[in-house]
Amino acid sequence: MNTRDAAVFSLNGFTKGSSGKLEIAASTVPGQYIIPELILGFQKKYKNIVFNLIQLDTKQVIEELLDNSFEIGVVGSIINNEKLKYEKLLEDKMVIITPKNKRIAEIDGNKISMEDLKNENFIFRETGSGTRKEFEKKLIKADIDPKSINVVAQMNSTEAIKQAVSLGLGVSIVSSISAEDYVKFGLINAYELKEFSLNREFYMVYHKSRPMSPITDMFKEYAISYYENH
Repeated sequence: MNTRDAAVFSLNGFTKGSSGKLEIAASTVPGQYIIPELILGFQKKYKNIVFNLIQLDTKQVIEELLDNSFEIGVVGSIINNEKLKYEKLLEDKMVIITPKNKRIAEIDGNKISMEDLKNENFIFRETGSGTRKEFEKKLIKADIDPKSINVVAQMNSTEAIKQAVSLGLGVSIVSSISAEDYVKFGLINAYELKEFSLNREFYMVYHKSRPMSPITDMFKEYAISYYENH
């Protein structure tokens, strides 16, 4: 059906009056803080496209793509599979967030040490989260056992984690773009780590060989071009 639609699309041309539905599976951070901006820009060009954005964790997004439930996804970590292709959209960094009134020793400017956090209560994302996966990979590279972290709660919502940290339940690791609002309004503090870089990337992911619908393909190209020019 996608191949047929592509042929019709090619014959008719893609115009601003074109209509259709675009479904996207996204992990939490892209779904909340990245894709809405892309939708806004895309709909300014093509006003009759209706979006259906489904938020899952990274592992679930990949499973849905492999199960043919979605044509395209946006995630914050690569889960290697020979059937899938990942294209980088943008770079971000993860930050340690703490309650606003939490005093932790040896804070050096905007950086904090894992040694100073070893006795802190951590709030983590669920196991399939890209943020958690990337953080655990960084810990292992720095010879820190992820199991040594004192995890007091797991949550599948970045907003819930920020709220819990602001209330003093513990500290956490989140993408910097997701922490900006709470930092701006003085609800939490955000720090980089001294020991290692917390840089990460977000990717658009799709099936290598499966024909893609014309509207989805146009959105893919728009998203990649958008971040190439920003």
